[in-house]
Amino acid sequence: MDGEALSIVVPARNEERYIGPCLSALLQQQEDILEIIVVDNNSTDNTVQIVEAVAAGNPIVRLVTEKRPGVAFARNAGFDAAEGSIFGRIDADTRVRPGWARTAREFFPETTWQRSARSAVSTTRTTRPTAG
Repeated sequence: MDGEALSIVVPARNEERYIGPCLSALLQQQEDILEIIVVDNNSTDNTVQIVEAVAAGNPIVRLVTEKRPGVAFARNAGFDAAEGSIFGRIDADTRVRPGWARTAREFFPETTWQRSARSAVSTTRTTRPTAG
């Protein structure tokens, strides 16, 4: 994956009806997604079991648990667990359209530190003395 790494956070509480289609739509775009973090917020239905089943066959899907009730706590727990440089958050009843993840990644320009690091590597390569 070139460019920025996209982490998707999906807060969920009793979303068994929607979470499967939500994850399916995201997984169709996995070449543009570093990870999908579903944050269970005290579900009493089959939400957790559905996410675990999807995660078993898709290593980019992770399940995080947040016991404090409320979407803000769940969302923040997902952000805390995320490893990407860009965070996206969608609701569990969302089905993203094709190309959504790529558009989100391309919206954000390469960060300054990435340009600096690449420039330093490029400079190092061009200024090394040659044997001879």
